[in-house]
Amino acid sequence: MPIVTAKKNTPDSEKTHWQYYLMLEKDFLGLLEYCALSTDNYDCYSNRMTQLLLSICSEVENVSKLINKRYRVTNLTFFESLKNIMDRELDNRICEKDICDISIESLIGCSPIYPFSGTNYKKGSKTDIKIEWWHDMADLKHDREKYRNNGNLKNVYNSLSALFFLESLLIKIDSEALAANDKIAKNLDRPVQDSSIFSTESINYRCNRSPEFTFYPDPQK
Repeated sequence: MPIVTAKKNTPDSEKTHWQYYLMLEKDFLGLLEYCALSTDNYDCYSNRMTQLLLSICSEVENVSKLINKRYRVTNLTFFESLKNIMDRELDNRICEKDICDISIESLIGCSPIYPFSGTNYKKGSKTDIKIEWWHDMADLKHDREKYRNNGNLKNVYNSLSALFFLESLLIKIDSEALAANDKIAKNLDRPVQDSSIFSTESINYRCNRSPEFTFYPDPQK
C-alpha cells in the first residue's frame, strides 16, 4: 500500500490544523459512548461538552481567519471572515453554494447537517450572519452560570461539522496552490485521512477519495 507522507505531498494545513481537527473529532466520539447521538439527547449538557464546544469554536475562528490570510486579508471579525470566504470561493468555483446552503453528510447520523443555517446571507449581501451554535457558545463563554445549558450535544455536533467544512476548504485552497508545481498534490485536494463522522459535496474536489492511500504523520516534522 502506498504511503503518502505529510512531508512530501500534503499542505501544511493538513499537518497541523487537520490533525488537530481529528483529535477533536476523536474527543466527540468519546462523548457518544455516554450520550447517544440522537435528537432526543440534543439538550444534554455537561462540563466536558462545554470544554469541547469552546475548543471547537476557537479553532473555527482560527481557521476562518487563516483562510483569509491566504487572500492577504486580516483584521476581520469571525463573521466578516465567513462572508469574505464565501464571496471569494464562489468566484473561485471551489465552493458554489451560498453559506446557508452548505450541507454536511453525517456518517454516524441520518440527516444532513447545515452548520451555517439560520442566516440568509447571499454573496455580496449586507445581511448579518446569525449562527445558533456560535451565539450559544459566546453566551456560554461570557456567562457560564446563566448559559451552562448551551454546552450541549447539539451545539458540539453542529460546530464540529462547521469546523470540518472549514478545515476541508483550507486544505483544498492550499492544495490548489501546491498543484501548480506538484503533480501528486494535484490529485490530493482533500484530506488524505478521512473524517470518521462527516463528508461533504459542497466543495468541488478534483478527485474522489482513494482507498489505496494511507496517511502517516512524518516523524521528522
